[in-house]
Amino acid sequence: MALSRDAELLLLDEPTVGLDVNARLLLFREIQDFVKRQDKETKGRAVIVSSHQLSDLERLADHVAILNKGKVIAGGRMDALVERYVQLDARLNTGGAMPAIDGVVVLEQNGALLRLMLDRQQGAPLAAFGIDVLGETPMSLEEIFVALVADRAGGVAA
Repeated sequence: MALSRDAELLLLDEPTVGLDVNARLLLFREIQDFVKRQDKETKGRAVIVSSHQLSDLERLADHVAILNKGKVIAGGRMDALVERYVQLDARLNTGGAMPAIDGVVVLEQNGALLRLMLDRQQGAPLAAFGIDVLGETPMSLEEIFVALVADRAGGVAA
């Protein structure tokens, strides 16, 4: 119903809850068509979606903001956000504890082997800390969310 009223702004809170796959896809198509529809009086349309279904947002959203306890902890264009963060498999060569490094979140550690999330905007060269990068993997929006929220909650996703 909201889409049929030609509003300039839609605020949707968890719009896909309770929908099956086909209904979700139809809703996404309708939202995309709604944003594209314009008339002479409408300069543009916008849709703000609040959702825990991050895979849905990853396919639909142009911009995203990640909130934790009411505060924005990351955001921007979707493509830039998922390129900003990367998962690294690495080895700690110092024999000591993993040092705290700005822009780096430890996702897992098994002895000297590490799985890290690197914020490309903040992260320092890891070799300077005695860390060899063994591999790099892109991260989904959901993986980024979990790592950022867990990091701010002392290792437990909130």
